[in-house]
Amino acid sequence: MRGPRGWIALGVLVAALGAGALLLGGASSSAPRTLEARTLDVEQRLLCPQCTNKRLDVCDLAICQDMRREIRTRLEQGQSESEIIAFFSGRFGERVLATVPKSGFNLWLWGWVVGSVVVVGALGARWLLARTRVAVGAPLADDDDRWLDAQLRS
Repeated sequence: MRGPRGWIALGVLVAALGAGALLLGGASSSAPRTLEARTLDVEQRLLCPQCTNKRLDVCDLAICQDMRREIRTRLEQGQSESEIIAFFSGRFGERVLATVPKSGFNLWLWGWVVGSVVVVGALGARWLLARTRVAVGAPLADDDDRWLDAQLRS
């Protein structure tokens, strides 16, 4: 890295990569999972339709218990996690999804957040760069240079 502009470019690149990782989500492994793990995964991706922002795996209402039984039954019948989530989303609406879908208008919102983080990071880096610059003035005149030498000797 040569100079502060290289560090700024590196910072912007790291911020963009981090934002991209957030948008894409984590990679899932291809190892077979147990029925319990798959059920818990679906439960954690759904919210209670009656509570506010309470995940299905921690809610004790009767409707949530019914939904958990329905999830287990559908998984035993061979349905995938995404099919089950689509079923509940169609039945109760997108408000039961624990994560905001990354499509349509929500995609604009994700872009707005990522863009804002990048802009704030770039402005902050520029501000820090401006604060760390050393002011370079005019060279000392001969009289000033002699005076400074005399002060240093005494």
